[in-house]
This record gives sequence, structure tokens and C-alpha cells, in this order.
Amino acid sequence: MKFSEKMKKLRLDNRMTRAQLSKILGVSTKSIQMYEEGVNRPRAKRMQLLAEALNTTVDFLEDDTLDRPQTHILDEHYLNEIKVKYGSNTAERIERLYYSFSVLFSGNTIPEDEKNALFSILTKTYSNLCTNKS
Repeated sequence: MKFSEKMKKLRLDNRMTRAQLSKILGVSTKSIQMYEEGVNRPRAKRMQLLAEALNTTVDFLEDDTLDRPQTHILDEHYLNEIKVKYGSNTAERIERLYYSFSVLFSGNTIPEDEKNALFSILTKTYSNLCTNKS
């Protein structure tokens, strides 16, 4: 899938108008339209903002061979907290679990708040299980 197609699909999946996205990126609505039509592409700094706004990665947007958006990017700050509190092994397990489950959400069919709630529950449950085994 091409950048322009991915961008438009993700914008619509995130229930965002061109005007809303243009405000986030600091560009005109016409620029958003041109990105979605494949006429132009955002430069590096705006590409990063675009990826964040669409809950994906720059790699996904730029690589035409990737078909599934990487919608959830593990928060490194949170992962570091887990390492400090539960150790490196637990943090690694949580990271693997996180990315394994991210495949379930790549189609953007589950509302963002429900995805976050599920990940929170899974993470807490997993952490508690690991702590109880120690």
C-alpha cells in the first residue's frame, strides 16, 4: 500500500478530518489533500508528527511493503519503570507480550480507549503474576 493510501486510511480510521490533521501538523488543508493524493510527502519533522497523530510509525508510513500499521508503540518510560520495579526479565516479557498483542489491533477496529484499557489490564495482570512467582 502506498503512503498516500495509508495516510488517508489511518486518518479516517482515527476519525480525523483533514482540517484537524492540518492543525496538528501546522500545514494547510490543501497540503493534507496533496499528501493523500500522492502529489507530495511531508518532510522528516512533519512525517514524525503525522505518525504520532495517526498512532503509527514513520517506518509504516514510508515503507510501501508494510500492510499492517504499528499502531501501538511501547512507551520506553513505562518499560523503564517496569525494569526498575520488576527487573529486566519481566520487562522483556512484557515487551514481547505487548508486541504480540499489537497484531490484534493493527486494523484499527477497536476504539483507542478500549485498546489502552486492555493493555493496562494485561500489563498489570502479567506483572502481578511475575511478582507472585518470585
